[in-house]
Amino acid sequence: MVVQQYKRRKFVANPQQHFYQDDYTVKVDVLHVVSYNHSYGRDVKAGLVWYNRTTRTVNASGYLLKDLGTDMSLLTYRFLSNEYRPNGMFITINLCREANVDRFGVAKTIQDSVNFQLKCPVKKGFLSITHGTVDFSKFPPHLHAGKYRAQIKVYDGPNFLAEFYIDSEITEKIKKWELERIFD
Repeated sequence: MVVQQYKRRKFVANPQQHFYQDDYTVKVDVLHVVSYNHSYGRDVKAGLVWYNRTTRTVNASGYLLKDLGTDMSLLTYRFLSNEYRPNGMFITINLCREANVDRFGVAKTIQDSVNFQLKCPVKKGFLSITHGTVDFSKFPPHLHAGKYRAQIKVYDGPNFLAEFYIDSEITEKIKKWELERIFD
């Protein structure tokens, strides 16, 4: 009997390692700007438009009056018993750091549809997103199906910038498995 010795490997977390999933699809239903700080922005508009018959994209625009670096807080709700209820996920994110790391591929897919560089500090001027889409295949796998609301508040240090929410629906992909024919 031969006994093999295995070397113990040290696990190092790689921030550049990305997810891939094909378990679910995400349908974004609503994008609504609740409020924004008028000393930082002017004429801020955002919404979803139909790009073609099946795809909704983000169009947003506004004038940024000051240069900024941003932090973001995210609170999620799940649609249960005919209302959105908090599901316990609250995250505070430094957007400047996340734009460099790009864990979920959002910065890479949105960069083509914006008229400014996704790096900090964001310079003042007219900013717009035209037909912005997100590649949801780079999101984490095994998210539960259902309707969700993400309430997002954006800050520049201690100063409030904007609050908006996104309603979306996660549906599981049904995979069709072809069985081999037994009787030929």
